[in-house]
Amino acid sequence: MAREYIFDDSHSIIHTIYGFAIPFVALKSWLVATLLFWAFVLYEALEKENPTSTLGDFTEFELGVLSALIILKSLHFV
Repeated sequence: MAREYIFDDSHSIIHTIYGFAIPFVALKSWLVATLLFWAFVLYEALEKENPTSTLGDFTEFELGVLSALIILKSLHFV
């Protein structure tokens, strides 16, 4: 049986919500959004886990970002 690496732990939803928030923050401040993005990257770089799990974390984060962008685009904010 294959091991799941996307939405595989309790932090998965946090990664997605964090990613979802970034585009909304960017509407107010690109600097803060950029700092939040790099904070996530640094957190993942320092976390000691399987590289495949780290890629899964980034995928969860990006799913959040893309979901927010779709909503913002449909509301004509971007």
